[in-house]
Amino acid sequence: MSLLEKLQERVSKVARDHAKLSEELERALELYRSELNKPYRCNGGIELPGEAVFLVIGDIHGDYDTLLEFLQRGKAEEVLEEGYIVFLGDYIDRGPKQVESILLPLLLKLEEPERVVMLRGNHEPPEDLVPYPHDFPDVLFSRYGSKGIKLYKAFMSLFELLPYVAVARGSILFLHGGPPTMFPEKEDWKVYFSLDSKEPIPQVLEEVLWNDPDDYVEEWEFSPRGAGRLFGAKITERALKITGTRVIVRGHEPADEGYKFNHRRKVLTLFSRLGPPYMNKRAAVLRVDTSEERWAENLDKYIVKIGQD
Repeated sequence: MSLLEKLQERVSKVARDHAKLSEELERALELYRSELNKPYRCNGGIELPGEAVFLVIGDIHGDYDTLLEFLQRGKAEEVLEEGYIVFLGDYIDRGPKQVESILLPLLLKLEEPERVVMLRGNHEPPEDLVPYPHDFPDVLFSRYGSKGIKLYKAFMSLFELLPYVAVARGSILFLHGGPPTMFPEKEDWKVYFSLDSKEPIPQVLEEVLWNDPDDYVEEWEFSPRGAGRLFGAKITERALKITGTRVIVRGHEPADEGYKFNHRRKVLTLFSRLGPPYMNKRAAVLRVDTSEERWAENLDKYIVKIGQD
């Protein structure tokens, strides 16, 4: 039995039993607390090798079946031997299998802690910036009764420990929404993302989780979402310079083809789920080997899509 098959079986058992789910959450909390002491982890950030194979998965929003198909088609088990699986956040809300959709990445993380990166999305929210709709607590209550309230508190504690940015120096900047529009005097990526302090600057965290690229904005404008900002090509170029990367890979926005480019192909958006309420024709992930020549100029060929022909 393959690792994915074993984990699917485990997900099915754990999702049916609130006590088992609580145990796995406690294991995940312990892992993330211990990870803060690792050399590659700096508060809300993670450093990754610049040259590696990356399987990058965008918003899932409870679409467990599509997630499974992408892990199989993206040859996740091979990636774990030589590279990294990076989840860009938004595991929950809106979809039919929200518990399973966050549980599988967590079990993958527990299995391969240094090869799996689970970034925080805006739907893994701080308590003072909860998105709408946010039906995950209702899902937990409907499935587990009053025990669901305790489970939600445990999930919220977990969300606080998830990193919100990953930097593969020389290649890719990974985050959920977009880079902050405020720039420190010192061009240091850890200062830029507020990783040099124990708690992130609230505006930095908000922007990383909520920002969207816009080709008609030069620097930034306020976002119609009511949180975060629209960022322009100047922000992208500055963020890439500070982080020493070539491309931003992010989620957060629906895309009819499952992906889209902005800012002269320097920003790639991945949307990795299908179905209502978005009804995009396709979902997409990225499986790229950044040791290959000209990978950044040819990102289209590394896109894996699922959906309508």
